[in-house]
Amino acid sequence: MNYLKIAIVGAGIAGLSCAYEFEKHGIMPTIFEKRRRIGEDIDFTTSTLKLFDRTYEDPLIYTKKEYGLDLEPLNVLSKIIMQGPTKKAIIKNTSGYIFRRGDIKNSLENQLASYIKTPITFYKHIYIDDIKSQYDFIIDATGLFDEAKKLDLLTPHLEAFARISTISGEFDINTIKMWVNTEYAKKCFAYRLAHSPNKACLALTANNISQKELDCYWEKFIAKENTQSTIIKTTDVRHEIGAVFPHNFGNIFFIGKAGGFIDSLLGFGMLNAIETGILAALYIIYKKSYEELVRPIFDQNQSKYEIRKILNTFENKDFDNLIKFLGSPGIKQMIYNNPFAKVHQAGKLAKLYNIFKGLHCL
Repeated sequence: MNYLKIAIVGAGIAGLSCAYEFEKHGIMPTIFEKRRRIGEDIDFTTSTLKLFDRTYEDPLIYTKKEYGLDLEPLNVLSKIIMQGPTKKAIIKNTSGYIFRRGDIKNSLENQLASYIKTPITFYKHIYIDDIKSQYDFIIDATGLFDEAKKLDLLTPHLEAFARISTISGEFDINTIKMWVNTEYAKKCFAYRLAHSPNKACLALTANNISQKELDCYWEKFIAKENTQSTIIKTTDVRHEIGAVFPHNFGNIFFIGKAGGFIDSLLGFGMLNAIETGILAALYIIYKKSYEELVRPIFDQNQSKYEIRKILNTFENKDFDNLIKFLGSPGIKQMIYNNPFAKVHQAGKLAKLYNIFKGLHCL
């Protein structure tokens, strides 16, 4: 297998996971990264939530057992506060993990980078068309849809702008607070997740707006929710989420965000990035069907998109009703404390509803 020439374009979570799996089988890929170092320039925190995970196992146990990756979260996520326009729900004893992202030492990206020995060519912007004839296989781990769009493989699901800030204050390191309100988030949301007891990530995402409009939505959010924190720095990011199919074209394979493996409901995709990177490597090594390997992930994201279609029709009263329902005694225990409850399971009902309402073709 050493004779194979493989290029991985992008050294994020998906690309590093892919390189790790190749190295396990004695293959040293060429890795290109447009940034100067591992990790995004944005310092932020993200989480996993059992309700949204693909498998029924603890994700850390799963990734260690299946792939040999021993990942260390920043903290355990055990409490969710959901704030609507007028309603509020508090969910305790939830199951999830909080990870630090970015270029800091203990970020998820740097944890994955510690597993690989292959040199990374940094500060190198690669156009896949320019190199696809030079390699047997190209792994698109760019986190962008540029190549998928060029090949007409993308079906858009959500476009949004986000402002991600670092704030100081006093925070519970095991709690995520989420806000929904169409006045400042439209059909998306804001969240706060701690880095430490005195620093946190505060982020707002609003769909179908321009970057110039983001200032107005951010100011409304800060004024209305009175977050009582000092903003240290902010970064604006454009989010584009969609479905890519097929996931390989010729000798090009799409993994992670570039492969559409982020869900359009709340933007979860960290574990999918790890797994699709590894599965692409396994396809090349063992000649398995990549589409068959990633199909469960793809199908679950499609199910979540059916729920996203419904949320896109919501007004504030609908978000309030949803939060009231999710926080109802008995309901929240059935959903959040049930080891067999998964969000994608609701996708089948959502699809039937969308067909009835004429939303299925959106």
